[in-house]
Amino acid sequence: MSVFGRLVPVMVGLVVVPLVSAPAAVAAPVQACSEEPRELPINEFTDYREMVRELGRLERVSKGRLAVEEVGRSHRGRVIHQATVGTGPKVFVVSSEIHGNEKTGTDALLRILDYLGTSESRDAERLRKTVTFVAVPKLNPDGAELDRRGNDLSWAEVQRKFPRLKDRPPAWNYLSDVIQGDDYRKRPGFDVNRDFNPDLTYVPRAEDFPGAPDRPGWFITPEARALRSVYLGRAGADPGVGVELGGP
Repeated sequence: MSVFGRLVPVMVGLVVVPLVSAPAAVAAPVQACSEEPRELPINEFTDYREMVRELGRLERVSKGRLAVEEVGRSHRGRVIHQATVGTGPKVFVVSSEIHGNEKTGTDALLRILDYLGTSESRDAERLRKTVTFVAVPKLNPDGAELDRRGNDLSWAEVQRKFPRLKDRPPAWNYLSDVIQGDDYRKRPGFDVNRDFNPDLTYVPRAEDFPGAPDRPGWFITPEARALRSVYLGRAGADPGVGVELGGP
């Protein structure tokens, strides 16, 4: 088992990435998606304020191994954080809660950061020398606080940010109706996961809207721009692997 395989129990059922040698797991029953609202124990997961407090604690107790910085702000002004630990040549970027109702990834990330930042074990030390682990927990904090997939941003607000789009129809990933049990009619938003472009220097162009599911996104959401800044901030380093921790 590789050293990254030791982190798999923290991330059970969330993601499989090239750097992980996962142990065999018993297949869980497949559950069909539903448009009906469901009662989930959201209060048992880490909310935004608790996450900020935990990141501060980890930075304090890590003996300088872990650094936390601001990489952007959500539309509603919440800080989007980057936590970095390790000095290895391979950069491993992991974000969570790009969909605000997928809670498990953030808790997993905090546990990984705790291990990498505070453990004195030889395995943890080997990981820190092998990989630079860059975490962006709760990438969509506005959606997370609303417990919904999309962020909290209207098309009119996007048009004010990008005046060249003032006569264009909304992007195809704009959420403004009742979708998967969430009501966006009074507080619309975007599926941030569809707002990325392989060209990290891309600037939104009117002719590219409304776009389509099989075409690149535009970096019109502050959350997507924040994650882009993480990659741009790593210019000159091997970008390694980028992963979003999703979940139920």
